[in-house]
Amino acid sequence: MATNIAIMKKFTQIFIIIFLPFSLFAQLQIDWQQCYCSTEDDIPHGVCETNGGFLVIGFQDGDDGQVTCTNGGSTWLIKIDYDGNLIWQQCYTEIGGMNLYESLTDSGSYFVCGGCRLEPYPDVRSLGIGIIDSTGVFLWKKAYGNENGITGYGEFGSPTKDGGFIGATMIFSQGGDITTWYGSLDAWLVKVDSVGNKEWDFTAGSANQDLIYGVTQVNDNGYLALLSSASDGATGNISCNTGNSSQFDAVVYKVDSFGNPEWHKCHGGTETDAFTNAVSLVDGYLICGVTNSNDGDLMGCGWHGETDIWLMRTDLAGNVLWQRCYGGSKREWPKKLFQTSDGGFIIFGDTESNNGDVSGNPSYSNRNSIWIFKIDSIGNLEWQQCIGSHGVENVYSVVQHDDYKYTIAGRMNISPSFDVNCSNFIYGSDFNYWVLGISDTTVNTTEHSINNKDITIYPVPAKNTLNIDFSANFDFKNTMTEVIDINGLSIISFKPDKSKTNIDIKNIVPGLYILKIQNDKTIITKKFVKQ
Repeated sequence: MATNIAIMKKFTQIFIIIFLPFSLFAQLQIDWQQCYCSTEDDIPHGVCETNGGFLVIGFQDGDDGQVTCTNGGSTWLIKIDYDGNLIWQQCYTEIGGMNLYESLTDSGSYFVCGGCRLEPYPDVRSLGIGIIDSTGVFLWKKAYGNENGITGYGEFGSPTKDGGFIGATMIFSQGGDITTWYGSLDAWLVKVDSVGNKEWDFTAGSANQDLIYGVTQVNDNGYLALLSSASDGATGNISCNTGNSSQFDAVVYKVDSFGNPEWHKCHGGTETDAFTNAVSLVDGYLICGVTNSNDGDLMGCGWHGETDIWLMRTDLAGNVLWQRCYGGSKREWPKKLFQTSDGGFIIFGDTESNNGDVSGNPSYSNRNSIWIFKIDSIGNLEWQQCIGSHGVENVYSVVQHDDYKYTIAGRMNISPSFDVNCSNFIYGSDFNYWVLGISDTTVNTTEHSINNKDITIYPVPAKNTLNIDFSANFDFKNTMTEVIDINGLSIISFKPDKSKTNIDIKNIVPGLYILKIQNDKTIITKKFVKQ
């Protein structure tokens, strides 16, 4: 695992990094993992924690292997325990390609969202929303759309604070549940209550194609819709004008809790850009997307090549506070992001790269591995790690237990290889569900303030020499001093034997480091910046 750290240019930034305690680097370990499969293509779309383990839902195409449902259907729900043992399974025909979301008000109930062919539109694909209980039994399920159907390019959604659900998809006509259509493909939101009654709908679009990739309820109970639009700026309700009907800009659209439009912002360059995810903050939003551009609004954002993950921090009115690109020379795509207790963020996605911000990708020939990285509150990259094999891995859904423990639902197609080691893998099968629990093994690499009085380090930042002054009563017996880089690697190690010690650091690369001093009685860690 490796990453590059930008040199801190402002003293205020250096002060923040040195004196605020936070975990400096991650060494993610896989605590448990297992695969679940037929002999064909099996892709998980959602995971939720439940009583005694996890529910994982997705698509299966084989009706064999570990798929033993007797009622058929391509949607496959499994329950596993906390060690990954398969407890039970259920197959469905009602709603296909379902995503899974825990209800915010009813413990033990789970919303599902996907494409369906249900009444009152049984002959076309519609947006399907329903609720299942903790045993996989449907409590209700309904179709939303019209007699012409929806595009089938993707169905998204989010549970809401009032116990309901907001669904999102793309439409090409109006009528039925769809109040407005502006032309070509439009982004459509539909809000339902806890039993599936439609409350309102909203369309964001133009005469050109307007695609939606996600929707998030925010702190004021309104919603952010995350789009990619080729709007002409003259039709519909999106003011962007890309100047090219095949050119897509990223759009964030804010509506209130009743679906009334409040504001929208367009961002992009000369290539295709899109927003996909967002996190609501007290004073604004972290908006996540992808970019293929290195100009326009993306000028100076650090684009690495092909498709980068693009993060943008805004205020509550959508005004940009900062933005940055993350990735390598190939393609990256974000799937989930979470805020952490230190004010930073952790991002789960996929990568084909092994350069730029990305290192340690074990896949061959630019195949995907899972990529996880952490940034601080102003976008500085703190650490990154790839998880994968020589084959292909993708992440689809993540459960956050705390800052340091996560459960991932993804897919893989080879085992054993590097990080992938599943006892259930069927040789010759296609993609499998891959569910794994991970944890950060460096959760304690913060400064130990109780012992900081025992040593003093200076100058901070340091250029050629780092000086260490030990207290008069410090016990040097069995004491080891190490300089540890951002990847957790010890690059300097020695045994100190006097109260005033200096370390030659002129040959190490500029960046952020931990000084670790350990003996039989104590561990002391301090952060410093090498200029």
